[in-house]
Amino acid sequence: MKKLLLISVLFMPLVSSAQTPEQNKVVEEFVQRYNRGNDDIARLYYNVDMEDYNSFNKKAGEEIRELRSRLGKISDHRLIKKKGSTFFYDVTLGNAGTSEMKIAFKKNLIENFSFKTSEEFQIRSQTDDLIKKSFDELRRAYMALDPDRAFEEIQKIEELYNSGKSSKNDDFKYRIKFIRAELYAIDNNEEESLRLLSELNKEKPEYVRESVYNCSFASLHQNPEYVKLTYDPLMIYFALIKPVEDTLKRLISNKKPDGMLRCLDIKDSLYATLVPDLQNKALYKRVDDLLFRAAAYSMKGNFEEAIQILKEIKEQGWAYAVNYTVTNDLFKDLKQHKGYEELVGESNCNCREIFDWAVTEFEKSDAGFDYAVELKGKEAYEKHTTGKWAESNSITSSHDCVRLVTDWLGFFRKTHVGFFMNIPAFADTVDVYDKFSVRRLSSKTMYIKLKSFNGHKAHQVIARMIDANDYLISNTPNLIIDLRGNGGGSDNAWNPLCKYIESKPVYYTGGNMFRISEENAKLMERYGEKERADFIRSNSGKRFAGNSHLIVNKPNKTQKYPENILILTNSGTASAAESFLLYAKQSNKVKVMGQISHGAEEVGNCALIESPDKQFLLFYGTTIRHSAKLTQYLDYGIQPDIFLTSDIDWINAAKEYLEYR
Repeated sequence: MKKLLLISVLFMPLVSSAQTPEQNKVVEEFVQRYNRGNDDIARLYYNVDMEDYNSFNKKAGEEIRELRSRLGKISDHRLIKKKGSTFFYDVTLGNAGTSEMKIAFKKNLIENFSFKTSEEFQIRSQTDDLIKKSFDELRRAYMALDPDRAFEEIQKIEELYNSGKSSKNDDFKYRIKFIRAELYAIDNNEEESLRLLSELNKEKPEYVRESVYNCSFASLHQNPEYVKLTYDPLMIYFALIKPVEDTLKRLISNKKPDGMLRCLDIKDSLYATLVPDLQNKALYKRVDDLLFRAAAYSMKGNFEEAIQILKEIKEQGWAYAVNYTVTNDLFKDLKQHKGYEELVGESNCNCREIFDWAVTEFEKSDAGFDYAVELKGKEAYEKHTTGKWAESNSITSSHDCVRLVTDWLGFFRKTHVGFFMNIPAFADTVDVYDKFSVRRLSSKTMYIKLKSFNGHKAHQVIARMIDANDYLISNTPNLIIDLRGNGGGSDNAWNPLCKYIESKPVYYTGGNMFRISEENAKLMERYGEKERADFIRSNSGKRFAGNSHLIVNKPNKTQKYPENILILTNSGTASAAESFLLYAKQSNKVKVMGQISHGAEEVGNCALIESPDKQFLLFYGTTIRHSAKLTQYLDYGIQPDIFLTSDIDWINAAKEYLEYR
């Protein structure tokens, strides 16, 4: 054992003995901090003046982060030689591979350090630097709306990549192809852009999906060939039926039943291509089509076929469609038919019972009920209710019953409240009908259209849309956010926009008051909100429960661009869209242009409950903001800073305002 120990000592590298334990500890610490990024790196350096400590630490940290990004992390290091107070190490770097690291010591602390990489890596780095330089030029050309110069730069990038001297992986060639497709779309060469996207759809389909959110491809969004590339069957369905529906509307207006039936046959064949789950999402379209088919048969005098279709609609649970025919002129001939009278007669309702049910449920569960009664007076409420109750005794038509209950609900507020026939749910088609879009109006102004914050995909779509266009938005001085017709949805859907807006601390009241009722607890469970359901039940016996607290959101940093933001609003801007408006108005960057908003900000978290006979739906709010009585936005809305009349082009007016100098 002693002999083996002696051999081990004799063969230990002599160079290691030249490094003191303190120096070795500094090297190990340096490697760790290099790999982590700056972590008080100045402590490892000799003779750093305390007055310069912070600036030195910041500069050294930036240098290390840049090196680590370019060379990669140190995975292995071994001391190989010493020259005076300078030590040389073999190191393995994540990007640069085997390299040499040199650290010069002064006493037991670092004076300076450097890396010497292989010639092959230096060539790769030089090529990558040239590619980066061309990308910078490409972005400048892109921002200057100069596609010719942009094409020149992407050609240079492709040649550098094809030289095989860069560190770019195989995926980079697909990125080059995607940029070319983008430039062709900007240059209005749709055919060439679609050709490249079709190739990418086979090679790297995620790039095609990204193009949906990229404003450079906006000109392609109505092209059926482009829509097919998105791999969304529901989007394809809506894109394909749109021209058919446009023709159908003209034929209905001109009362051309044969043409209507031909269009409906086409729509039926397209609907049949959808899988059952997607058919359910588009069911409201199917019910409308059956109704129009019945109307066409009625116009042609085929009353038996029309009656049979209406019976099928009713049997499927959509009695609202049958009631719709009562006031629709398309069915005027059918109304004389005995079978029609029997069908409509079966749809009669006991409006008094329905009215009593609606009043009871609304009083128990609506969060805005107490607010309205307190504001307008209990006597006024009782008089209003007594009058409508008396009127309900003589109503047997479902259509008239809806009107009566709707009139009664008007006492409380004009929004986040309603009474409807039980109709199919609309498809959650957030990518369809241009609800969301980004456009570049000029080199100075970007435009974002947000027609809804509703649907389970809204936040995801808006976030992806912002990510795809962030460079443009963040480097353009002006931004228009169009909230016209945005009826709201989820507050978190607009979070991705906050980084462009924030310029100073934003104050807002957090928390809502829940209306306590067993029906609301059951609804929360149905929506998967078990925690809220438990909270409601834990406060049983109270009318309201909830906590209010002031939230101050302080931005970590303020983006330079966009520096001027106009938000367009009208009477259709409501609910979560108004919450966004109140948040944004606190920014120095923001002005609101257009017309007063709807006034639906205070009562929210809306719910639908079904009537006992399954014919009707009652729509109401389960929460109210603590600040409702103080702010009184409910039914009054939010005033714009700049008023616009309805007879002008608002987008053009906003652009001219922002770009006026």
